[in-house]
Amino acid sequence: MVLMLDFEQPFINKPETLLIYKKESICVPCLVSIPDLNITLLSTASIIYPDGKSIIWDNKRGILVPTLLIKDSLYVQCETFIERRSFKSSFFLVHIAGNELYDIQMFPGKAMELLVGEKLVLNCTVWAEFNSGVDFQWSYPAKQMNREVTELPERRSQQTHTELSSILIIQNVSQQDVGKYTCMASNGEQIFKESIDVIVHGKNPTLN
Repeated sequence: MVLMLDFEQPFINKPETLLIYKKESICVPCLVSIPDLNITLLSTASIIYPDGKSIIWDNKRGILVPTLLIKDSLYVQCETFIERRSFKSSFFLVHIAGNELYDIQMFPGKAMELLVGEKLVLNCTVWAEFNSGVDFQWSYPAKQMNREVTELPERRSQQTHTELSSILIIQNVSQQDVGKYTCMASNGEQIFKESIDVIVHGKNPTLN
């Protein structure tokens, strides 16, 4: 690959997303067409200067930086000066990547009471690393009775994590639906569980 010297814009990278995994350092690939420039890295919170030890600039690869310094940033961007004129690279969006599960919670968070004929809706949500895959398994009293049950998946990506949910819906509950409902979430290595008790009351007789 032959690079042409460009004194109007020395950075030649395009905007891209940096996926940050659980490793000590990451290379931000802000490549340049002019060798031997002094490069700094701009994060949303600070300016990071190469020190030749843990922060290293390489003309052919970019700037190697500890992940701890940029993992909380929305984006990073390289900067250099040529004859006192500032030049900045395209933005690199920062996303935390990995497969770790952080926590699980069931909504509502306490025993649920319904009347016969009402609809049961339970939300099981897991907080996980950015690109995690999660398998949800539900256990509940009527699971072996061919009960008509709907399970809806949801996924919401946040800046520092991903929220994955499984929503359990049972229409027209009856006394057969009374008992403990357990949601189990697994990524193949971790298993999280959360349970809730569901109580179903008979309808009150019509008052005369």
